[in-house]
Amino acid sequence: MEQQSSDIDAARDGVPVGVVARRRADRVAELQGQIDRSLSLLRVAVIYGGNKAEEGAVINPTVNPRSWKSYQAVAEVIGPH
Repeated sequence: MEQQSSDIDAARDGVPVGVVARRRADRVAELQGQIDRSLSLLRVAVIYGGNKAEEGAVINPTVNPRSWKSYQAVAEVIGPH
């Protein structure tokens, strides 16, 4: 719906819809190129520090209302390289 509204606004403003579509496609292609270049330069690390439920794993436990998420599976898939 938002796409259609944008096209209608562009047509009303005198910009042909085809021009808007080409500009949008060019921006998407540019963004994809930026992502590809960034991925080739970046390094990602996921550190799994252990299971907080194990005895002695946490030095000073606190009350945290947020749920705990373990990144163990992700760290194992990435593994040491």
